[in-house]
Amino acid sequence: MGYAAVLDQGVYDLVERANVARLGGMDDADARAAEGVCRDVFGSESRVAVYGAFAPGEAKHYMLTPFRGVWTPGFVRGRLEHGPWSTALGMTAIRLEGGADRIPVHVLTAPMLDKAWGVFDAASGLGFARLLTPVENSDGVAAIANIFALPDR
Repeated sequence: MGYAAVLDQGVYDLVERANVARLGGMDDADARAAEGVCRDVFGSESRVAVYGAFAPGEAKHYMLTPFRGVWTPGFVRGRLEHGPWSTALGMTAIRLEGGADRIPVHVLTAPMLDKAWGVFDAASGLGFARLLTPVENSDGVAAIANIFALPDR
């Protein structure tokens, strides 16, 4: 395993620890510290990774246009799944899983996002959770972003 791969694995481990509290797990100092590093060092609260209906050019993209940030392509690791609600709506959702397939996403980086998470969290519904995820490009992990995904089972 090369140096970059070791660094990438460290980012995946950090994000996994940070997501413990977001998934309703133990609210411990380690999870809070990991989330703080994601926020303060990686700027995660100013980034959202989107796919499907929220991607540029898709039906719900208009909800993100007021944030006027910079869009970049990337990939997250996981699986696309159909849930009971998504089949009826013709949608899929991401279940994050390190080491799984790379799924294309669009990442919005916008400083104003950090003020809007409460609104997005309230509107997400349908079994989604706002989680943190490493976002990869061709060189490996490029950022940490928020993403609305299916929580672990």
